[in-house]
Amino acid sequence: MRKIILDEQTFKIFKKKRRFIYASYDNIIENINAKDKVLVSSGTKDKKRKVIKTYEANNLDELKNILAKKTKYLYLNNLENKQYKVYAIEFKKRLNIIFKIFLIFILLIVLFGLFYLARVQIRNYSTNKIIEEINSVKENEISYVFIEINPKIVLEVKGDVIINQSCLNEDCLSVFNDIGIQNKSIEEAVDILYNSAKEKGIDVTDGVKVSSTNTNIKEKVENIEYSTYQNINKEEEKELIAEVIDNTSINYTENQKSYNEELLEVYQSDSAYGDIYTCGIENDELSCYITNEFYNILGDDPSSLDSMLYQFDRIIEFMAVLDKFGIDYTTSGIEGAEIIGLDKITLNKIYINGDYRRWGNGTIGGTSIGNDGQIIGENNFSYKASILLDDYDLGEAMLYNYDFHVLPLNKLNLIDSSYDESDVITF
Repeated sequence: MRKIILDEQTFKIFKKKRRFIYASYDNIIENINAKDKVLVSSGTKDKKRKVIKTYEANNLDELKNILAKKTKYLYLNNLENKQYKVYAIEFKKRLNIIFKIFLIFILLIVLFGLFYLARVQIRNYSTNKIIEEINSVKENEISYVFIEINPKIVLEVKGDVIINQSCLNEDCLSVFNDIGIQNKSIEEAVDILYNSAKEKGIDVTDGVKVSSTNTNIKEKVENIEYSTYQNINKEEEKELIAEVIDNTSINYTENQKSYNEELLEVYQSDSAYGDIYTCGIENDELSCYITNEFYNILGDDPSSLDSMLYQFDRIIEFMAVLDKFGIDYTTSGIEGAEIIGLDKITLNKIYINGDYRRWGNGTIGGTSIGNDGQIIGENNFSYKASILLDDYDLGEAMLYNYDFHVLPLNKLNLIDSSYDESDVITF
């Protein structure tokens, strides 16, 4: 690498000026080409700069004519206008430090954006793959639909097709003893049962009452004008099936056990399993909860930019888990940004108890002070990563003396958005 020695004063000017053309009577351009790097030195300090172009002229005036408008960047270095041959090096423009910082900042934003988009794509692919597997298992789920006109009958349904039927009272045995509804859809079965009961003199004034734990059944029967739908829980479902009087082939326990074991295998294959959530089967029922470790992360107050970005990323991962379990939620973010997945900027509300409920974390404190300034009593409550079960906030609750109910997120059963009332925190 060619080395050029400058005096201290010239070197300072060289470092200060963004554009610099150095001229000398010495042949400083020998063996130097464009794009070469030159080591410019003051003897005590060095600086590398890339060469743009070299010049050679018979005298200084000729050099200035060659440079034209670039002459203003020429440092004469005490050269006199003598009839000597002159040589010059035009160094590459040095970037302004502020501009450099700006470019680095823009680069970091672009890299972060690309990294985030890659994460979104990978996460979405993984989420969609698990959802597909879950839906595949659910297609084979056996559901129970209870029909009551006066005769009470239970239909065993797989997908949208009746595969079995049983009576729950004596009226059913006499009215529906010869009815055939297997391989029919839910809508067809309800229509056949209603008309059959009507033809046999059963009072159908109150219409048909349909109930099930499977909320999809509601969509199938809600447009039937003479039917009403009621959603029931698992315990009620078990109690009703226990009333079966004519068909031992309906085996609720075995069906549920097989289905839940197959569904559990799918969740266990998920990369988020064990880190964000975990599942278990108890009394043939599957339940899934977010892990305590993840719950604590969601509830931490960010203390730095790194921790804020980390928590932001974890919230997005949590929303992906909600997608896998089919739990609805709302987000707040930039309008139209959903085209690149940024619609999941902030988890806003989670659908639970038939409504969208706010979630968040925080600390509640209250202090009573007497007339003498002494503290009479102090109460501090804390909750984090929790769902606010009430429609009002704490301020309204305290103003009107209402109770304020909070459910810790790690107590929400992801399978069916249920929870134990004993886990609710009341303020």
